[in-house]
Amino acid sequence: MKSLSVLVVTCGLMLTAWAENSSENTLRNRYWLDDVTLTGGLYQGDSKKPIEVEKGKKVVTTDGCAFEGTHFKGFRDGKWDASDSFFRNSRVEMELSGRFTATNCAFENVELNKTGGWFVDHWSTRWKFENCVFAGKFSPSAMGVTDYAFHASHCTFNDIDLPAIRYKKDPAEEAQSNNLNFTACRFYRCTVPESFLATTTDCVFEECRFPGKREAWEKATKPILVTAYIVGRAAPPQSYENGNLKVTFKGAPTPESGATVKYSYTDRHLALSKVPTRGVWTAIGIIDNKPTGNETPAPAKSSPVTVTPAPPRPEMSPDTQAATAELVKSYRNSLVFVTGANGAGSGFLAKYATGSFLFTNAHVAAGVRGAAFKTLDGTEVKVGAASSAVGHDVFLMQATSNGLPFEIMKDVDQNAAIGDEIVVLGNAEGAGVINTITGKIVGLGPQLVEVDAPFQPGNSGSPIVHLKTGKVIGLATYAIIRKYDPSTKQPIKDPVIRRFGYRLDSIKTWQPVNWQAFFAQAVEMEAIEKLTKDLAAFLDDLASEKGLHLGAHNNPAIKNRIDAWLEARSKKLSPRDASMADQGLISFLKVACQSDVTAARQHITYDYFQRDLADQQRERDEISGVFNEIIQNLRK
Repeated sequence: MKSLSVLVVTCGLMLTAWAENSSENTLRNRYWLDDVTLTGGLYQGDSKKPIEVEKGKKVVTTDGCAFEGTHFKGFRDGKWDASDSFFRNSRVEMELSGRFTATNCAFENVELNKTGGWFVDHWSTRWKFENCVFAGKFSPSAMGVTDYAFHASHCTFNDIDLPAIRYKKDPAEEAQSNNLNFTACRFYRCTVPESFLATTTDCVFEECRFPGKREAWEKATKPILVTAYIVGRAAPPQSYENGNLKVTFKGAPTPESGATVKYSYTDRHLALSKVPTRGVWTAIGIIDNKPTGNETPAPAKSSPVTVTPAPPRPEMSPDTQAATAELVKSYRNSLVFVTGANGAGSGFLAKYATGSFLFTNAHVAAGVRGAAFKTLDGTEVKVGAASSAVGHDVFLMQATSNGLPFEIMKDVDQNAAIGDEIVVLGNAEGAGVINTITGKIVGLGPQLVEVDAPFQPGNSGSPIVHLKTGKVIGLATYAIIRKYDPSTKQPIKDPVIRRFGYRLDSIKTWQPVNWQAFFAQAVEMEAIEKLTKDLAAFLDDLASEKGLHLGAHNNPAIKNRIDAWLEARSKKLSPRDASMADQGLISFLKVACQSDVTAARQHITYDYFQRDLADQQRERDEISGVFNEIIQNLRK
């Protein structure tokens, strides 16, 4: 039996072998260098850390694969062929010339995205679906023909806000073409923008919503004809013509349409008959086998990450300077400093629903307890009932504005565009000084807006203002940092920083906040996050040449047991007693790795903390797996 006297060495060797030598654990790597085929099985990933597939490589999934919480990213010229597979709560990204093909598959809350800076004039990525079923979401809120070629035949879409299509040159050549068409598909309880409706041929719409005429079709060089078959209790909408687009709604007869693959759809959840989702899930993409260009989120509730500053930005144009100055002048009494004993952040007052509210991030509200809220002139803002947004890092409180409250933009993806100028108005570094940080929109997603304005820690909760309209499109929230070149996998001199804010127009549900319960859950999550870091630090020390030292690990949850073990191991023990002591410690740590997370799941009620807890659970599962490997190694 192996003792921990040699475990400091064997642990490091074991992890190296685990990552490189085992064919099973090839799938646990986060960087897939070769073609990969996955057959019948349950696979669970990390939705925040992508599995990156090398340029030009192919992934095949077939024979009953199920994926939960996975994030796949294919580099240029990558290919993915999926059949008889099920994807849930996952994300698939393809770079230029990437191709994703699926047959007889189901997709629940899956995002399919073109990524990377390279593109061509039309159809940079290609997505093809035959006899598939979708629910919840499947694409960005808008799809441009530069980025996406999308073909779906005999597919069914359930409860989806379908994307608006951004045409480029001639819609008559782009809509309903071989590169952009939805043929003989069925749509159930979907929202169908006019630009999307123009891509359909012989499709059925049941209990769907049609927002109406919004697009100008003057660029179309010939008529675009759409026949939409309506089923359900409601009468068909009235047919109409809009420029060169002609839409005819018919009630019956109903043509055969939609997916014939055997599936069920209950309470907004899909099940594919030939793909089981019960059993033991295999973790994939959990080992950083080499630098991959993964993006590392900057911590939202701790000290700022130190990175090399970005190159100097060009000077603002006189028009931008004037617009920014006017915004500060108009809304100076609606910009709010959030300060507390343990941190600082930003906020702003805005009109929302039927009143005026103070907006900030949920992580600011959770991290700055006992906060004071003051405007630029030092006036205290009195706050009332609070709510936290479901699925967003957004928090609001009833408040009375003494100045002009901001207006919030509705339908951001329709009223703002990539390249539009924005300004972030916030409390830089928590110093109590308003900074005007200008930039442009560089990305729009269903919940997020990406900007290149270089906001900093302390700006969290600041309004991201669309300069052209003067309306708020989101809250500055977090940055992610790319430390490696994605093509060479080598460290880059100046890390690439991307900055994101949460959109306000996409919030569907709010949770009323009881401050005492909210802060109690914040404290509990901080303790869980700290123990995660401390357990990881213990493993790092265990595998290092320096080893472990008495008093080096001071987390109250594990300190006494580690110190007692170190003291016992300092004495002369028989090989058997030493091994038993080693196994006892690792078994204790394995239990400690899960007990606080398991307990928290019983009473964590706020969505913001529940999502944080799910992230912690994934990290703990990874750590627990390492502890289990050590125990098995000791028992040999």
